[in-house]
Amino acid sequence: MRGKNRRRGVTLIEMLAVLVIIGLVATVAVINVMDRMERGRVDFAKGQIDTLRQATNLFKMDHGKYPDSLQDLVTSPGWIKKPYPEGGYLQQTTVPADPWGNPFSYVQDTASRFTITCYARDGQPGGTGYDADLTNHDTETPK
Repeated sequence: MRGKNRRRGVTLIEMLAVLVIIGLVATVAVINVMDRMERGRVDFAKGQIDTLRQATNLFKMDHGKYPDSLQDLVTSPGWIKKPYPEGGYLQQTTVPADPWGNPFSYVQDTASRFTITCYARDGQPGGTGYDADLTNHDTETPK
């Protein structure tokens, strides 16, 4: 009779095993979502850099030289003689920040070359992975 009176239910060990499995699945899901979010930020930053690169090239075509800073793409510098486009070259009032909230770096290397840099997630020069710098040279179409 002992077998018939035995209660049916879930033991503490079985419940702990289920909780561990749920925790592992949740951890894997969160890691994948976070990775996709960071990849999305990197892709968005590349798109922003490409937009800034195109606006900078358009500025040079209109005015004969590259802007002194990215701010020149949204507000007219004093030296410009030709009409400045209404809304600037970016159609907004401020230069956008990168997806991590940091400003883009702009350096005019030579009279015919410039570099726009996003310092990515860490906001510091250098780095690897999602902290690696992105530049307009990464987004340019090969010639």
